[in-house]
Amino acid sequence: MSSHLTTVITEKQYREFARGLSEEIGTLPTIGSLKKDSVLREIDILAKQFFSQAIRQIKSHVDSNDGGIAVADIPLSDDLSSAENFVCGAATFTALFNAVGTPFRRNGEGAPFSLHKASHSSVGKMKSAGLEKFTPDAKLGFHNDATITTDGVALPRHIGVYNAFIGYNNPGCFHWLPTSSWNEADMFHQMAEEDVRTTVKLTPMMYEDANGDFVQRGPSFVHAPLIWKNTDGNFRYFLNGEVNSAENSDRLVEMCAAMRKSIASSDSRIRIDQRERRAIILRNTSGFHARDIFEDPIQGLDLSRIMLRIVDSRSEFYPGTLA
Repeated sequence: MSSHLTTVITEKQYREFARGLSEEIGTLPTIGSLKKDSVLREIDILAKQFFSQAIRQIKSHVDSNDGGIAVADIPLSDDLSSAENFVCGAATFTALFNAVGTPFRRNGEGAPFSLHKASHSSVGKMKSAGLEKFTPDAKLGFHNDATITTDGVALPRHIGVYNAFIGYNNPGCFHWLPTSSWNEADMFHQMAEEDVRTTVKLTPMMYEDANGDFVQRGPSFVHAPLIWKNTDGNFRYFLNGEVNSAENSDRLVEMCAAMRKSIASSDSRIRIDQRERRAIILRNTSGFHARDIFEDPIQGLDLSRIMLRIVDSRSEFYPGTLA
């Protein structure tokens, strides 16, 4: 891993941040309290006081043209319970993301992150719901994150992921390839000049309802370009979901497969060890990310992973049509 990308927050800074937050709101926050505007404002104010150097470093790494990614390790404090460390870790992650983006909150309210829990006993249910790519034992290939609206494809400018808990002895690596380091990119840019549009079978957007069942939200297909130029003349990429021969010409399927192979075989990727309480913040419009399979589960635990994900409310947009 490129160690220069990692920002370390000291236990003292973290403890003072937690103490300051409890003093300002009268008690240590709960996950539910992180939905409140007043608490989120205090988190931002206190972070600028206690994490000012970390915030500068993260912004510098993410804004770098040849990087676009930052890593931050969030410590534990013996002064806090496990539950309090979980919530204060989530608050710290939110504050660090604020250095580069504005978290999306559905309808302008709610938590600034989505919380994803996985357990070994739920793997079968996830796979039957079409979520096999989201189980920890699945290898997640290179992609960028996208939001599909009724008007087209939106690429969030920034994405943040934070592993609050990992129930594996070998969680592998997180991989990042900045588009500036993709040395074969020029081979595919003609697709933008020709305005080549592809029918993409989208990765399901699912949520777990009150009964524990997975329910799909959003469309199943979108018709949009894989590569285009934004208003500043920079190439942008939509690499998410599947391009199948049932909906596309053989040429398009082959081009997409070649593009994925080129990205996956690049030796310019950045490798980051996946660790518990490690936050990764990246510029989603300027690269592709992937992760290894989580291996060697800790014996005797059903819970396998707790991950928080933040999506920037600001996006780059390209018109498309739902198929």
